[in-house]
Amino acid sequence: MSFLKGDALGAPVPGYTRKFENAKKTLMSLDKLLNQYGAAHKDPRNKFFHKLGIPMIIVSIIALLISGGAAWAWWVFGIGWAFQFVGHAFERTWPEFMKNPIFLLIGPLYFVREIRRRKQAPEKTTSPRYASRARDSAQS
Repeated sequence: MSFLKGDALGAPVPGYTRKFENAKKTLMSLDKLLNQYGAAHKDPRNKFFHKLGIPMIIVSIIALLISGGAAWAWWVFGIGWAFQFVGHAFERTWPEFMKNPIFLLIGPLYFVREIRRRKQAPEKTTSPRYASRARDSAQS
């Protein structure tokens, strides 16, 4: 007896299973969207410009909402978007949001995911070429 399929007595809970399945589909589709976004951003130069541009856009939007339209925030917003298009010139593709506007939200989520993955990744080991030097310095 699964708690997702019924209450404590095993009786079906109307709508609960359906809601759970919808949430599962949403998470799976979010993962698909993140993977699609990643597939469209392979060029290291494009990734570099996105790493600059996306935070600039986010900070400028927050600043615009707080300040009510400060001129510097508009400049940062414009420069951030320019970086996005410069990056896509290297990639030789249009930004994904041109195909589906949801990618305006997926872009920042993708880079947050990448930062989290890097923090969770184990440290790189020393290449075999320098392994003996690393061992020698650790022993000293």
